[in-house]
Amino acid sequence: MLKKIIQVSEEKATADDFKPYMCGNLQTMTMIKGKKSTFLELCEKIKGKKIKIKSLALYKNEKNKCIEYISIDYSKSFF
Repeated sequence: MLKKIIQVSEEKATADDFKPYMCGNLQTMTMIKGKKSTFLELCEKIKGKKIKIKSLALYKNEKNKCIEYISIDYSKSFF
């Protein structure tokens, strides 16, 4: 998942590529640097930017294994 998120920032992947992991819900609750957001908003924020992911936590539903919550902290890289 980490590599896929980096690919979004590099514009080699899109939010739609994550639909199978989230059971189609791209509005999945996402905590970005301590602020509530959605996964779709995260993808828009990082698209086309060089980032370094500091931490990433995924929380899945035990029954269907779909990701229900994401917590991510990242910094923008200038190199």
